[in-house]
Amino acid sequence: MDPLQPGDPAQVGSYRLLGRLGAGGMGQVFFGRSPGGRPVAVKLIRPEHAGNEQFRTRFAREVEAARSVGGFHTAPVVDADPAADPPWMVTAYIPGPSLQEAVVRYGALPPEAIRSLGAGLAEGLAAIHRAGLVHRDLKPANVILASDGPRVIDFGIARALDGAGGVTHTGAVVGTFAYMSPEQVRAEPVGPAGDAFSLGCVLAFAATGHSPFDAGSIAAVVHRVTSEAPDLEGVPADHGLRDLIEACLAKAPAGRPSMGDVLMRLSEPGAGDLPPTVVDMITSKESQSRAALEGSGGHAATEHLEPPPQPQRAPSLIRRRAFLVGGLAAAAAVTVPVVVVLANSGDPGAAGAAPSRSATPKITARAEFATQTEVVVSPPAAVLTYEGSPGDPSVTQMDFSPDGKILACGNGSGDVRLWDVAARRSLGDLEGHDDAVRSVAFSPDGRTLASGGLDGTIRLWDVASRRTTSVLDEHLDYVWTVVFSPDGKTLASAGWDDSVRLWDVATGRTVDVLTTDTSAFGTAFSPDGEIIASSDDATVRLWDASTGRPVAVFPEEADTVDDIAFSPDGRTLAGASGDEVVLWDVGTRRVIGTLFGHTDSVTSVEFSPDGGTLASSSFDTSVRLWDMTFSRPTRVLNGHTDVVLSVEFSPDGGTLASGSGDLTVRLWDVRQ
Repeated sequence: MDPLQPGDPAQVGSYRLLGRLGAGGMGQVFFGRSPGGRPVAVKLIRPEHAGNEQFRTRFAREVEAARSVGGFHTAPVVDADPAADPPWMVTAYIPGPSLQEAVVRYGALPPEAIRSLGAGLAEGLAAIHRAGLVHRDLKPANVILASDGPRVIDFGIARALDGAGGVTHTGAVVGTFAYMSPEQVRAEPVGPAGDAFSLGCVLAFAATGHSPFDAGSIAAVVHRVTSEAPDLEGVPADHGLRDLIEACLAKAPAGRPSMGDVLMRLSEPGAGDLPPTVVDMITSKESQSRAALEGSGGHAATEHLEPPPQPQRAPSLIRRRAFLVGGLAAAAAVTVPVVVVLANSGDPGAAGAAPSRSATPKITARAEFATQTEVVVSPPAAVLTYEGSPGDPSVTQMDFSPDGKILACGNGSGDVRLWDVAARRSLGDLEGHDDAVRSVAFSPDGRTLASGGLDGTIRLWDVASRRTTSVLDEHLDYVWTVVFSPDGKTLASAGWDDSVRLWDVATGRTVDVLTTDTSAFGTAFSPDGEIIASSDDATVRLWDASTGRPVAVFPEEADTVDDIAFSPDGRTLAGASGDEVVLWDVGTRRVIGTLFGHTDSVTSVEFSPDGGTLASSSFDTSVRLWDMTFSRPTRVLNGHTDVVLSVEFSPDGGTLASGSGDLTVRLWDVRQ
């Protein structure tokens, strides 16, 4: 349980709020106290839903349906007000960790405990189905391990079996892909058999620590769910567990067992208690909730009933210039719940032929869900410190040499510092720019380093001699980003003169100019070198690298896209847009995901070499590691005391570097 934050309400209806429990796709969840002193969970619906009258009508119908669910293994709905602003719902509070928390912290459960868990979940799902509902989002985070057995929670997206009044519409998907049934992924009708499939995924997670359909990208997860056999390595073959889980994971709904069948197979002798470590977690949650209730004293608070005024953001161009020439002394980061919204990939439209990605599984539905509980990780493995004090010019973009031995860092003083990564010491500065160095990039062979500056020039450095070999000065304004093509023959640079320039590295001559509508900020080559992506104010474009012709324009975003990065397989493009990270499908040029969690503008995005993780940095001083299968917790790296301007993975993927306005570069061990 986290404390309330400034702006959180102190009371909802007659329920006093005492702490934060988390968030979902539909709203925030708080720990509260009923008028009679009982612990409750209070869900406040998100404003974007609250303003929709159709949603309010559906929400009211589903609250009434959820009230009818009984049984020992669900969290009953005790109160709700769909007409409130915002709407809210109250359920009994179940003290205990989620299955996700318990397995992430202490590992897989023993077979006997999994049998007991499965029986309890089957009984809870059977109660839901008897009420005419399908849960539709059963996953480890929606299973609470209590002292008297597991509970199924979160009826926020449950849907009536008869299809009337559901929260979704035709062709829509709601849930978490790694735990969805194939029919749900395909936006087909979903019945109780869909929950049986999710139950099989959850039990496999309890036995192995991961979904049986985990993969390196959303598209790959969808393909595995619909077309491939589950990964059940590590699931015990005895106790009947593997056979039961395999039956639940049948691709065809008719081939899956009913909840009654599951109960018959799991209620036989052999079920057991949870491990002592998990029991201790439950006891701790119980103690925490009792302490919160006793500390409240039964008096409703009156402070923070209205959100305080939000500070106005400085104009984006001023902020960009400011974070290069001095620290902004941003406030310490606050860990907040994270929401991932996956959107309809749609058809290609008329924007022009997209690059061929015939092997890419297509997502043709919309899904909205929350990532699992966040894990805050600190401290870093090492800190590289610049001379100076906060307020001096910031550390900007960074790049590792291809062998991982050197880290190059630009800074607001106009220099490029080279660090020996293993020795954690400076190798000296490359001096020559007349203004801040915004971007640096090593060539694929590691022999050349490019640096782009606010003086409008690009310098090519011989890494061995530390000398300038070329000065490229045809940009008419700031150079924001430089990046080498995969073969090292071409350098692309994004400039504020409304262009992306392509340079022949051997001769230093411009070979093409890609004209953008406004100042260009980000640019990136696809892994095969065939496509160049560029970003400017709210627009992302794809260009044919060989001809310089535009290939596609992605949907516009509300905020400027400051940085972009291709996934290693070239199927996904990530962009830093406002305080969000946007994910596009390169083949269809549609938004397929939006990652929420940062509380201020995102400055940099970077995929890990294996594509399984996306890192982002922000003005909120934090770094976030997003699991691209969305089946594991988001990790939050705290420690910087000023804006974090860039993140960079080492070539082996074991280290993440983050550079900040606090004049430090932090090296994080991300293999843990």
